[in-house]
Amino acid sequence: PPPPPPAPVPLTPQPAPATADRLRPMGLWLATLGVSTASVLAIGSGFRSERSFLASPYVATKFEGCAYGEPCYPDARRDVIVSDARRANTAYALGYGMAVISGGLLTLTTVGLPLPQEAPR
Repeated sequence: PPPPPPAPVPLTPQPAPATADRLRPMGLWLATLGVSTASVLAIGSGFRSERSFLASPYVATKFEGCAYGEPCYPDARRDVIVSDARRANTAYALGYGMAVISGGLLTLTTVGLPLPQEAPR
């Protein structure tokens, strides 16, 4: 007798189960949420500091106790300008650094972690 016909092949693959040999711990989701929130806040803080820095003409009559015309005035003014610029740059660096970390955590939570393998007996 002739062999039986092969079973029809489905045109679309069956979806993989949600827990297909991967762990997605709730702690990773919470860490991702926390780090990404902190990242957004730090970048927002950097943006606010930068806008304030760019809007200020730094023409006050007194900086750090040095009045205009005193020999220490240029150095005091420069120190205030550098401090304000450093504040904005630091906030941006922290924010974007945390964005990279949250991207890595998001990848781990999306892809999942391998299940621990049992030791061979």
